[in-house]
Amino acid sequence: MFVQLRRVVFLLVLLQCCACVAYAQVEFDHDKEATRTKNNLQTAVSDAYVMLAEGRSCLSFLKNEMKDSNESVLYAKKVAEDTVGILDGIEGKKNDRGKIQILLDKVRTAMGDTEDALRSATIAVGRKRAANQACHASRGNVAHVLSELEKKRQGLESYMTKGDVWYGNEECKQLVMNSTKVHGELQNVSAQIYQLNWNGVNTMTEEVKTLEGAIKTLNDAKKKLETLATSLERERTDVGRIGAIQNVTKVMGEVANNGEVQLKVVSQKPKTDMKGNEVIEGVTVKEGDTLKKIDQEKKKQMVVKAVQLKEEIFKGAKEHLRQREEVEKQHIVETIQAEEKAKKERERRVAEEKKKKEEERKKIEEQQRRVEEEKKRVEEKKKKAEEEKRKDEERKKLEEEKKKIEEQKRKAEEEKTKPVMKKDGSSGPAFVHSPLLLLLLCVLGCTLVC
Repeated sequence: MFVQLRRVVFLLVLLQCCACVAYAQVEFDHDKEATRTKNNLQTAVSDAYVMLAEGRSCLSFLKNEMKDSNESVLYAKKVAEDTVGILDGIEGKKNDRGKIQILLDKVRTAMGDTEDALRSATIAVGRKRAANQACHASRGNVAHVLSELEKKRQGLESYMTKGDVWYGNEECKQLVMNSTKVHGELQNVSAQIYQLNWNGVNTMTEEVKTLEGAIKTLNDAKKKLETLATSLERERTDVGRIGAIQNVTKVMGEVANNGEVQLKVVSQKPKTDMKGNEVIEGVTVKEGDTLKKIDQEKKKQMVVKAVQLKEEIFKGAKEHLRQREEVEKQHIVETIQAEEKAKKERERRVAEEKKKKEEERKKIEEQQRRVEEEKKRVEEKKKKAEEEKRKDEERKKLEEEKKKIEEQKRKAEEEKTKPVMKKDGSSGPAFVHSPLLLLLLCVLGCTLVC
C-alpha cells in the first residue's frame, strides 16, 4: 500500500513540473512576440517620417510649379492681346504714315516679346505636368506606408492593452503616440497632394487651351503685320517715284517759260508727232504765239537753247532715276539680308529653345535621380541601422539567455546543496525548475509506473 501511494505522489509531482514549464514557455513566447511587434512598429514609424519629408517637399515643389505655370500662361495671353490691340489701332490710322511706321516697329517688338512669353509658358506647363505626375506617384507610396503603419500600431496595442487598461511600458506608450501623430500628418499631406493633383489636371486643360488661343492670335497678328508692312512699303515707294516725276516736270516748265517756249509732256518714248514737231526725251516742242513776234534766227537760237536745256534736264532726271533705282536695289538687298538675318535669328532661337528644353529635361532627370539616390541612401541607412539594431538585440538576447542559464545553474547548485525536511524527518534535494531535474523526474516517474 505504501508503495502504491508513493507512485501516486511521484505522478502528481511530475504533472506539476510539466505545468510549470509549459506556463513559463507561454510567458516567454508572449514577451518575444510583443518585442517583435514593437520593433515592427518602430520601423514603420521611421518609414512614415521619411515619407512625410518626401511628401512635404513634393507638395512645395508642386505648388511653386502650378503658380509659375498659371502666371506664365496669363502673361502670354495678355502680351498676345496687347499685340492685337496695337494692330487694331493701326487700322484706324492708315492716313498717318509716320505714326503707322512707329506702330509697326512697336508691333514687331511686341510680337518678339509674345513669342518669348509663349515659349516660357509652354515650358512652365510642361514642368507642371512632370511635377504633377511625380507627386501622384509619391502619393501612392504614402498610401502604402499609412496602411502598414496603422496595421502595426493596432498590432502593438493588442499586446499592450486589455479592455481599457494599458499594460505596456512607457516606451511602448510613447511609440504608439508617435505613430498616431505621424499618421495624421502624413494623411494630411496626402490629402493636400491629392487636391493639388486634381486641381492641376483641371487647370492644365484650361492652360493648354489658353496657350493654343494665344498662339493662334499671334499667328494671325503676324499675317496682319506682314500685310500692313508690305502695303506701307509699297505706298512709300510709289510716293517717292511720283515726287521725282513731279519735280522733273516742274523744272522743265520753268525753263520753257523763261525761254518763251511752251513744253508739254506727251509720251515717255522719243518720237515725232503727226505734224512733224520734234520730240526729244518725251517732250514735244510746239510753237506758241510768241514765236510770231520773233524773227526766224532768234527763234532757231531759242529753240537750240531750249533743246540744250531740255537735254540737261532729262540728263539730270535720268541720273536721279538711276540713283533712285540704286537706292531701291540697295533697299531690296538690305531687305533680303534682313530676312536672312531674321531667319538665322529664328533658327538660333529655335536651337536655343531646343537646348533649353534639353537642359530642363536633364535638370528634371537629374532631380529625379537625386531624389531616387537620396531615397535609396535613406533606405540603405535605415536597413543598416535596422541590421545593427537587430544584431545588438540578438547579442543582448544571447547575453540575457546566457545569464539566465548561468543563474539557473547557480540556483540549481544551491538547491542541490540545500537540504529539505521530509515527513519522516529525512532530508532530500529541493524541487527546482531545472531541465536535468525535470528529465530525472520523468525517468523516475516512468520507472515507478512501470
